[in-house]
Amino acid sequence: MRPADTPASAGHRGPPLLQLPPLLRIEVRRPAAWIAVVAAAVAGLAGTSVPAPLAAAVGGLLAVAAIGHPPSDVSLALRSRWPPLAVVRGLWPAVGALPAAVWLAWRDGPAGVVAAGGVAGAAVASATLVAALIGRGASEGVAASQALVAIGTAAAAGLAVSVAGGSATAQGAVTVAVWIAAAGGMVVGEAHDPQPAFGLSSARHRRPIAGAGPAMASALAGMAGCYFLAPQFAWAYGPIAVGWFVALAVPAATSPAGSAAAVRLLRSAAGRPAVPGTWTRAVSLVAKLAGLLGWPAVVAAVLTGSEAGRADGPLPALAALAGAALVTLVAAALAARRGAARSIGEVARALTLATIAAAVVAAASWAARSPSAPRFPGFWPGAAP
Repeated sequence: MRPADTPASAGHRGPPLLQLPPLLRIEVRRPAAWIAVVAAAVAGLAGTSVPAPLAAAVGGLLAVAAIGHPPSDVSLALRSRWPPLAVVRGLWPAVGALPAAVWLAWRDGPAGVVAAGGVAGAAVASATLVAALIGRGASEGVAASQALVAIGTAAAAGLAVSVAGGSATAQGAVTVAVWIAAAGGMVVGEAHDPQPAFGLSSARHRRPIAGAGPAMASALAGMAGCYFLAPQFAWAYGPIAVGWFVALAVPAATSPAGSAAAVRLLRSAAGRPAVPGTWTRAVSLVAKLAGLLGWPAVVAAVLTGSEAGRADGPLPALAALAGAALVTLVAAALAARRGAARSIGEVARALTLATIAAAVVAAASWAARSPSAPRFPGFWPGAAP
């Protein structure tokens, strides 16, 4: 890449409209963008098999996949140009979902565009949230995690409406409303309590993993509610645990290490903390989060005895969490490989999030078409809907 084609230098070329052609030339060469486009097109073609809340979750995953890492030449002086670029990058999933929406509208009518519309809308919304958080001072890894938490929370609320027997319109309305509330709270909170670089906390706000508190509370509530108080919803613990893990672990485990000066400064800190972007940091993070979210299911497995292995029991939930951890570790290994280009970490993140999105679409399609699949509200696998 010539110096004149870098995003930093493109930012000095005059009016925004004149910056668009060189920016597009840069973007079309990014593998992460095309991974998001293809994954969004496939998700959109699933049509009515994917309910609106899950389509929104897929759109959020693919937006973060498409945004990737800030260009290496975005210095402090040019940091104001990174949020708009993040929004532009987040449009790639919408570009991929658009042809699917047109095709399904022609084939099936308005009802067929639910998945494609949900993917596109959630991608744009999530990209906007990432840009807003970065503009408020959040690091790219923290902004990506918070965007995934926001869309995951909104999707969970929409699915809760589905479980309660709500219409598709009600599901979509609740999903949008909860996302607006969550995103607004995150932006306001970031303005008053910005995350320091590399996810380190000050002594006044010391926390080993950002978001670990809400994740732990959700895991405990999920164990009590899903396995003991309302066992007909035992299937829900797996999505709760895996959703929190993906939101907190994947962006952090695949984040770049930062500049050489920043890395030296971090390594000189008391306790010699592991540097983000390294294999050591990724393994530690994945192990902590997997243990945090997995031990409630282990307790439930011990208490439920022989029923722990049923399809909606704690053992399959643990297997799903272990699978997500393995995929994340593979991505982190690629991103942290010695001598690897900065873009490798971006591609590893995109592939990981696209894989998770594909799993969500596949599960939703199976649930919509298989007679033995779960049926709302609640289910025991194998029971009549």
